[in-house]
Order: sequence, then structure tokens, then C-alpha cells
Amino acid sequence: LGLDPGQIPRLSAVAAANQIMIAVLQTGEVVRWDQCDNSEAATGRIDFAGRSVCPDVAKVHLEPKGFHAFITTRSSDTWYLNFQSQQAKLLPKLKGHQIEVIAWDPES
Repeated sequence: LGLDPGQIPRLSAVAAANQIMIAVLQTGEVVRWDQCDNSEAATGRIDFAGRSVCPDVAKVHLEPKGFHAFITTRSSDTWYLNFQSQQAKLLPKLKGHQIEVIAWDPES
């Protein structure tokens, strides 16, 4: 995952689907890893509106095909992440709502 083996922090949340893994470290870093693609571009840290960390992540919800993810925080922020981007987008309409579960359409 591009981490220094001597300084690997603990995981606080993880989601995996379709050989894609999103790991949230206790440091607040969010890392995405595509197990099918071994290039540098397949592994990367996620950017949160100019910040490299999101310190209060509560849950990660990853769509079964690995294309879409929602990252929720304890402060009730929800971020959307598309598989083609390293930039998470804040969803202001969901501010104040703590997302616990997401149902994905199996036909999409």
C-alpha cells in the first residue's frame, strides 16, 4: 500500500470488493489499492478537499463492483469517491446524517 514497513499504523476501517480495497489508517490517511493493477497509479492516498487526512472516519461503504465508495465520519460528513479519482467529494446534502448502511442496486 505504499507504507513504510517500519511505521505501519493500525487500521481503523476497511472495505473490499471486486479486488479493490480501501483502508483507513488511525492516522487519518485513506488508501485505495487495486489488486488487479500493480502500477503506482493503482495504489494511492485519497485527498479530502485539499487535506491528505480525514481523522474521524467512522465507516467505509464500497459498492460491490468497487467503482463507488462513501466514506462517513463521526462528525456526520459524507464523502463520495469514484474509482477514477483520488479526490473525495464532500456531499453537503447529507451533512448531519450518520450513514450506517447503504443498499446497492445489484442490476447497476
